[in-house]
Amino acid sequence: MTQDPALIGVFISGRTLSAWSYGGDGEIIAAHSGEAGSADSATDGASRTSYFLNEWLGEMPACPIIVAGASFSPQAEEIANTVSVPCRTDAITAGLVSRHGLHFVPGIKQTSPPDFLLGSETSLFGIEETDGLVCMPGRFTHHIAVEHGRIVGITTEMTVSLMQAVLKEQHHTEAQIFSGAVFREWAEKSLDTENAVSPFAVHAACRIGKLKPQLYQCALAGLMIGADIAAHYEPGDDVILIADGDLLDQYGLALEILGAEIIEYSTEETRREGLLEIAEVAGLLDE
Repeated sequence: MTQDPALIGVFISGRTLSAWSYGGDGEIIAAHSGEAGSADSATDGASRTSYFLNEWLGEMPACPIIVAGASFSPQAEEIANTVSVPCRTDAITAGLVSRHGLHFVPGIKQTSPPDFLLGSETSLFGIEETDGLVCMPGRFTHHIAVEHGRIVGITTEMTVSLMQAVLKEQHHTEAQIFSGAVFREWAEKSLDTENAVSPFAVHAACRIGKLKPQLYQCALAGLMIGADIAAHYEPGDDVILIADGDLLDQYGLALEILGAEIIEYSTEETRREGLLEIAEVAGLLDE
């Protein structure tokens, strides 16, 4: 690294850690990603982050370090470091927790119905909007309602995890392909909530010759993502979609079929920009 950073930002997502070094004007000097420790072990976030940064930089940097996210098996201390919904977003910036020289972004939790975010809240600081319906697809898909800078509700769905479980159980050996027309056909079956069908219908369609086996995953994604979207949005809603890759395309297509107005952001970019924004508001760059 040729320039001394003013800030290091780290995001923990399961086994993977991503880090960015920022200059004094917020520009990205360098970026790095990799694995450190086990997402399922008792190793805490501070230890994993320190190990990861030492491997990347050769030593712990002298500048402030801000960390967000969690492993797939979050530690009790990570769950404890949360802000209760409803809350203003500035309660997150005011609630940074210092451990072992690192500044951890608190997650958010909701008691009724029970829910929590550990890391995804960072993306709310990487978008321009402070008001709207936010959809964040991933291993778990988060639906967040924000009103004038106030987080008023969160709902997390296990859509992608359930799809992966079904695909593993069905053992389709054919190479899977994507078809926009097939995805649309099956998404429409879920978006028509009065006549929605079970995911078993995809399996049945393959068995009785109504669906080519190589389109099984595509049809299942259309059906299950369509159901996810139908449960949370209405035609004409303005939806802020934060995703990358196939999930951006597929959730975007389902929202389009529904008739929603979509504002798209990249997950990676909002995490990167969100960490910087939280650090600036919290005064870490003044240290």
